[in-house]
Amino acid sequence: MTDDSRISGEPAWVDQSFDINATTADHAEITTPQQFQEFLLSLLESRFQLKFHREQVDGPVYWLELDRPGKLGSDLKPSPPGSEPNMSTNSNGSRASMKVSNMSMAEIAATLTRQSGRPVEDHTGIPGKFSFQIEWAAQQSPESTLPSLFTVLKEQLGLKLQPAKGTIEHIIIDKIARPSAN
Repeated sequence: MTDDSRISGEPAWVDQSFDINATTADHAEITTPQQFQEFLLSLLESRFQLKFHREQVDGPVYWLELDRPGKLGSDLKPSPPGSEPNMSTNSNGSRASMKVSNMSMAEIAATLTRQSGRPVEDHTGIPGKFSFQIEWAAQQSPESTLPSLFTVLKEQLGLKLQPAKGTIEHIIIDKIARPSAN
């Protein structure tokens, strides 16, 4: 998934919602996120005539690191064998939460990208899959009773987001047209 701030060249109408019913050409079942992404890209290319290219630029990122080397936080638990991978995030304006099960640190870092506002790269060096549930103040204010995302990561998971410079992928839209009818 790409953050909207890393996409350019789109006309104003792309913020509209569209209802599209689609099936795969051979009616194959889509069972993985990668298959879904490939299917969605194919649909955008055929129905919206989407043409784009990618550019790599240097910019601000976060490195996901252990707050104290070799020490995990009390709420960051190794996932039991055989558990299903799952991740959900919710926000109601003032409160945000995230529930993760059976995900690697690289997957957790990718998930934190949208929550932190910039790309997050895994620099923990921790193998394995983990589970946790956290809650934080979506927007810090004097009235907030919840800690910030940065505080929750540090105090509950033993992780920190360290500001760094890195390579960020930008998507440049070369062509896009309103969708064709069915």
